[in-house]
Amino acid sequence: MKKIFAFILLWLWIINPVFSQVDEEFEEAQKALQKEINAFDAENQKEFDQYLEEIDKEFSDYLREAWKEFQLFAGMKPDTTPKPKLLPRYSPPIQKVPSVPAGNTPSR
Repeated sequence: MKKIFAFILLWLWIINPVFSQVDEEFEEAQKALQKEINAFDAENQKEFDQYLEEIDKEFSDYLREAWKEFQLFAGMKPDTTPKPKLLPRYSPPIQKVPSVPAGNTPSR
């Protein structure tokens, strides 16, 4: 009996550090660090989006100027035909589904 009691006591003494790994201070520190990382990530994403928007605008301006030069070089004239102010919307035709009389349903 003493051996079993000693074994259980020894086993609890060895296993005890495993249960003590969950620490409230550690959890709070981990949450604070995660919040700081998320804020840093959001700030970097915002800066990147601004940079990308700026680069896209510069590229768009470059293409616009290059296209004007190409049109002049190729002798192309801009289209001067009148255009509609509001583009028409396409609405597909409505197809009627043939109705089956109540008494004529196919059997399986």
